[in-house]
Amino acid sequence: MGYVRVFELSQHDMRVAGASELKGVCVTSVDVAKGSHFLGAAYANGKILVWNTDTNEVARIITGIHTNVVMSIRFVRGEKLWMLSSDVDGKLYLTSLSHSLMGLACASSLLLKDHIVFCTAPLELYGKPISQNGVAAIGGTNGVIIVALAPKVRILCELKRNEGIKKAVPYIGWGKGVLPAGGESESVILAVAWDKVVQLIELEDIEKGTFTFKGHCVEDKEIQGVWWVAESVLLVLNAAGELKVLHSGRFGEGEYKGGDVAVSYTHLRAHETSLHLVCRLLLEKKKKKKK
Repeated sequence: MGYVRVFELSQHDMRVAGASELKGVCVTSVDVAKGSHFLGAAYANGKILVWNTDTNEVARIITGIHTNVVMSIRFVRGEKLWMLSSDVDGKLYLTSLSHSLMGLACASSLLLKDHIVFCTAPLELYGKPISQNGVAAIGGTNGVIIVALAPKVRILCELKRNEGIKKAVPYIGWGKGVLPAGGESESVILAVAWDKVVQLIELEDIEKGTFTFKGHCVEDKEIQGVWWVAESVLLVLNAAGELKVLHSGRFGEGEYKGGDVAVSYTHLRAHETSLHLVCRLLLEKKKKKKK
């Protein structure tokens, strides 16, 4: 307990990241900073370890910010490298990371308080940041806010949870693709899942924070994960442990107002690519095994 195992697939190597002072403390969240050599690990005692995967050494142990269990950490890239970390007390901190003569320099500030944050999604497509201003979506039980971290921290927009949707842990992810009204969007799309509902929100202007609800669908079980696996293709995990593939173009149009709009993987056949076919066959194989 207290250590993170890091696997280097290209070299078939496994390393252990950690520090002696954190031995025996539960790790609560882990993230890797793409495009850098840093791995972050959050702990139940409020400390955050930043590990250098290149030198296989501790780069920094961040203390004095959180005083309780850290629920999640997430690196955000832009003109610099930031880290967002949230705790069970409802505090969200922003930490900027930079190299210095003394090692890794950190500067932290309180971004939100009294706001339980369950998930954070940096604005990235295919592993690359879309904006140098460090844009990220932050999800809580009542809504999702989209923030820019540079040149100064500001809230671009706030998406409230529809009253017709049960209060639940949100799951969010950025992607692109076809919208229900037809035509492929040139803008990025934020998928937000609450309870059984997935909504598609088009961010029309990143800097101004203008957005429009473009589509929605309702599943038969509570959703516990949503990911974009390709353009127009989303993968959702429900409470029964089932994975379903959804096509963004087959969602109901506009914002969810209540009622059911079911979208299953079978709708993919009209738009089926080789990737869609593999996903569908895997799901069908899984169903046959259950029988």
